[in-house]
Amino acid sequence: MKYKVIDRGAPDKKTGVICDQAIELTNQISAEKYPGPLRRIRYFYKETGNTLVFITNNFKLTALNIAALYR
Repeated sequence: MKYKVIDRGAPDKKTGVICDQAIELTNQISAEKYPGPLRRIRYFYKETGNTLVFITNNFKLTALNIAALYR
């Protein structure tokens, strides 16, 4: 997946949120299918030691809430 970062939110590493970004898809086919901005969240789960990346179009919830929903 190719994208460009258009905005960066403040990370909160105490809660596990490594990054919270607004992105746009740059691949021609992907950008045609979804031309709007998306949100990319990297989250570190202390319990498992895994880092996960979530892509969503939800900009209303906090990054921590989105990570908890998809967990």
